Amino acid sequence: MKRNIWGIAAFAAALTAAVPGLAFAAAGNHTVDSMDTPSAVIDVQAKYEGSTDTQVVYKVDVEWGAMEFTYHESAENKWNPQTHQYELSVTGSWSESGNEVTVKNHSNAGVNAALSFQAADGQSVTGEFYQGDDRLNEGLVLESAVGTPADAPPSGTVQLKLSGSLDSAMTDFSKIGTITVTVN
Repeated sequence: MKRNIWGIAAFAAALTAAVPGLAFAAAGNHTVDSMDTPSAVIDVQAKYEGSTDTQVVYKVDVEWGAMEFTYHESAENKWNPQTHQYELSVTGSWSESGNEVTVKNHSNAGVNAALSFQAADGQSVTGEFYQGDDRLNEGLVLESAVGTPADAPPSGTVQLKLSGSLDSAMTDFSKIGTITVTVN
């Protein structure tokens, strides 16, 4: 903005003469105090503020085995001397091949990987996840990959264990359910 510095200087000189000891200072630290210096030099200041915006990037690998389970059923005829009849006692158990799910966190933030099993329609099978002998309740909590080698990210492995029974007509591997891994 252009101003008439002579008018301002004359006004300042007149006011300074009328009120002894009064001097005008522009914003900052400069004063026009006589007609010998009819201009004011005003420093213009600036500073730089930088910021680095770090975005969270998620990359999570989920790896799993064959997920093949075999239901073994054994029956035993037990003689009941009270009824003079055989009573059939049936027990079942599961064996597995490749029942592991591994989650690897390559993200620059921690993640929680929740795992769930849903039986297919018509199946009376339930599934639970274990880390060793401990049942997994909260999901896999994995730290950030910041500061870890790319080939050794934070990871966790669980095993799916099945319970229930399987129809004796299923003599070939068939889909009995699904696993869902949800990363938060």
